[in-house]
Amino acid sequence: MKALLELDCASIFLKHNRILLLKKLFGEKEIFVSNFVASELKNCFGRNSAKILSSIKSVELSSGELKELKKLRKKFPEILEAELSCFVACRKRHFLLISNDHLLNELCNKEKVRFLDLEELLRAFLIKKILNQSQLYSLIKELEHNEGLIIHSKQELLS
Repeated sequence: MKALLELDCASIFLKHNRILLLKKLFGEKEIFVSNFVASELKNCFGRNSAKILSSIKSVELSSGELKELKKLRKKFPEILEAELSCFVACRKRHFLLISNDHLLNELCNKEKVRFLDLEELLRAFLIKKILNQSQLYSLIKELEHNEGLIIHSKQELLS
């Protein structure tokens, strides 16, 4: 199954080789970002970006997808363009969106675009035995401490 990462999840999982977890879950060649997300990541990671981005593929939006993106930007100005580019790509290409963006996830629900939020993704690591309880606990602790995230279902995931 092809998975496309929105900006936050791409940044989170590309740091410290966490991308390997996603590759174990979805397959070695099945992890993508939109070209808009790739551009943002290049800005974030600077000179290290080439090495970091070499572990995933970038998807270029078609002219039709770019037109749709432009319309969505006007309709949903509160959602970043990079995030909306992921929505457009997933809707047109039937990728699974991996997203930690609440507004983007609401749009996916409304438009019936398949997605996993971060907590569902963490649960999948456990269900598919990619991580055990102890490893998941360490990852959650790391995400909360280093990334400033709050994992609301932490207790449920770890019980």
